[in-house]
Amino acid sequence: MSNNDLAIVILAAGKGTRLKSSLAKVLHRAGGRTLVEHVVRSCAPLKPRETVVVVGYQGEQVASVARPGPGEVCDRDRGSCPAGAHGNAEGARGRSS
Repeated sequence: MSNNDLAIVILAAGKGTRLKSSLAKVLHRAGGRTLVEHVVRSCAPLKPRETVVVVGYQGEQVASVARPGPGEVCDRDRGSCPAGAHGNAEGARGRSS
């Protein structure tokens, strides 16, 4: 049963310059999966109404591993995010009205 009141926004758009790597920080691996995969998978048991993954730097690569089940991936750099989703959860919450 899905949680009709819950929308999750995962911010996965950062470069990770302090890591001194050309790879987006969420694409680094730990425990056999990318960091963003761990986040998406840990949200799944909550059965949200919607999950939005906001990508930016290396967005295509991040999107290819971060596809949430019932949800979408949006690119903040291309303007494909719902209003406010890349800054806070209010954008996703506002769509439930």
